[in-house]
Amino acid sequence: MQENIQEEVKYPQMQVEEPEFCKLQVHYVADPAVVESKIEEAIQTLRKVKIPGFRQGKAPDQAIKIKLKPQIDNYVANAMASHAIDDIVFENDIKIISRPDFTNVTLHGKNFHCDVSLFKKPSFELSNIKFDLEKPKQNQSEDELVSRSLENLQKTLGERYPYEENDTVAFGDQVTFSFTSTIDELPFDGSVIEGEMYQIGQDRWNGFDNYLIGMKAEETREFDFVFEDGSGELSGKTAHFSVTIHMGTKVKPADINEEFFTKLGVKDLNDLNDKLKQVTISTVKRNENTYLRGQVAKKLIEENVFDVPDIMVDRESRTIAANGGVKDFETLTVEQKEQIKNQATASIKLSLIVDSIRDREPDSILNNNEAQNHLIQHITSQGQDPNKLFGDPKMQYQLAVLIQQVKDEFTLQWVLDHCNISEVV
Repeated sequence: MQENIQEEVKYPQMQVEEPEFCKLQVHYVADPAVVESKIEEAIQTLRKVKIPGFRQGKAPDQAIKIKLKPQIDNYVANAMASHAIDDIVFENDIKIISRPDFTNVTLHGKNFHCDVSLFKKPSFELSNIKFDLEKPKQNQSEDELVSRSLENLQKTLGERYPYEENDTVAFGDQVTFSFTSTIDELPFDGSVIEGEMYQIGQDRWNGFDNYLIGMKAEETREFDFVFEDGSGELSGKTAHFSVTIHMGTKVKPADINEEFFTKLGVKDLNDLNDKLKQVTISTVKRNENTYLRGQVAKKLIEENVFDVPDIMVDRESRTIAANGGVKDFETLTVEQKEQIKNQATASIKLSLIVDSIRDREPDSILNNNEAQNHLIQHITSQGQDPNKLFGDPKMQYQLAVLIQQVKDEFTLQWVLDHCNISEVV
């Protein structure tokens, strides 16, 4: 008599379709053994919950299963959803670039299945990442920058008074101003400011404050400004600005004397100049590094050619428009939408390219703990309390975004450190 041989069912089971570019639709059926292990895990996790009729922590498994069934089902469903993503990533050898959407999630005993919609990272061959770069040209000498810093210190410690009728904006003034700006008639992140107090000389962007010099209270000035040291998205672009100075205050510079040196904690003018020189060198290097990192980002985008999912571009475009003050994306013209979509595409591509660099170059990776420490140090250096960000549950999404930005900046810096950098001839 011949025995019936039943073919062993292999788990997990998946039916994978790609209805759109990089979009996967997956029907997932879990291994019952894994579901069973998650049920046991849920029971152990909930064991300390007080069950009527039993001492705390002493209820038998069956009582926990009956009395806490909704909590167990919720625990197992969440655990299996996470496990499903791990299985999908492993079995299909992909990297996910969006939050998965789950539908038809079903848990019945040891059986779990669901439908998952997600976007995978596009496949592309990472180009050469060692570039030849030129340092930015310095418009002022080191001595000129030190002299300007000394003048700013005199103004900082001087007596401040409000603008009079014929006073005009000069370095060291404090003003309240507003501006709107566009690139190719489109807003960008940070392109709208209303009633902000601003210290002339801070240079929101390198060279920006020069365009405000000579303005009077209640005056509006329009000008075109080139971002020479902006981020990867702004670097090299020209924006049209409309700036209004609402009011301002000037300062009578403090005299350079013993009282001046005492307030600054220096011995004399030579000691002060030495310290200002150190600060100036540090500032020049920081601005130079920001410019070069922007050039690295620009070259990475130019030299890595690949497509990105349309829906991701659409989402990023709407975010960029909203950050630029656009209340309704649909009110934009076709040309304006296209410009924003190009900016969104570049932003997404840079993120994906940086991710691929981390995959290929382990030394370019900053782990979560290191990124958090960098972020804490930065927040603290700004005189703010990092606990307000890290301890607020409502800020967790923003925190995750900031940590990812720190990681990306670290990787871009790693690329920059491996580039060939020359002086401007």
